[in-house]
Amino acid sequence: MCVQSDIKQVISQFENRTLAASEFNHHNHILVAWYYLTQHDLTTAMLKTCFGIKYYAERSEEHTSELQSPCNLVCRLL
Repeated sequence: MCVQSDIKQVISQFENRTLAASEFNHHNHILVAWYYLTQHDLTTAMLKTCFGIKYYAERSEEHTSELQSPCNLVCRLL
């Protein structure tokens, strides 16, 4: 279960690009997308989520080229 302080920490690290790649798992993908959707308009939430995830995807060998597509990422999250 996530508590508010845990969520804020993940978001802060995600935005500062200091979240460890090993911590940027599916749960945190969804957490970030959910957080942005509750805090911003849809367009802003999509852009913030997309560009942040793209940053991590480009640095991860675990992601395929399909997952690196910003359009595919946002569509899957929403």
